[in-house]
Amino acid sequence: MATPVSPRQRVRIDQEVSRRRTVPGATIGFVVGATQLGYGLGLVLLVPVGDLVDRRKLVIIQSLLSVLALLCVGFAPTEEVLFPALIAMGFFAVATQAFVAYAASLARPEERGAVVGTVTSGIVLGILLARTVAGAVKVVLANRRTGPSRKTVLTGTSKMTLTIPRDRAGTFDPKLIAKYQRRFP
Repeated sequence: MATPVSPRQRVRIDQEVSRRRTVPGATIGFVVGATQLGYGLGLVLLVPVGDLVDRRKLVIIQSLLSVLALLCVGFAPTEEVLFPALIAMGFFAVATQAFVAYAASLARPEERGAVVGTVTSGIVLGILLARTVAGAVKVVLANRRTGPSRKTVLTGTSKMTLTIPRDRAGTFDPKLIAKYQRRFP
């Protein structure tokens, strides 16, 4: 089971996304809202289309458009591009519903319940395993250049441990305790 994100962690995540995406902090909360809006629109407008057209083609087209929307989100330079891309991403994320309906339409009537259960279980298991694998990859391949680092400095009377934010760009020039300095005057 996934560990819930505390409000404090969510604020940090929002701040980090806001900093990296150059989106103002006041509007970063709309990221989830835009995606959910797109998903809701997809459920209302796109899922019923599966009853009117060939589901196989619909699943393929939805999947390709979902990849395109994800690429747009990943490379969005401004919020004017990011938010429509997020709505599109949510809109085409309903492809999973089309997968379940397509699998059900291929099954014989006496096997339909088992097929729907198997496909739905596979989707949920895939989501959970993706989160687990992503967490393991993060631990193994963590970028050591991000996040805070600890620095122990000798003072006149004792040792003092400082937590210092890392500077990926290498542009920060500390004034009080210089880089690589281990003794505090």
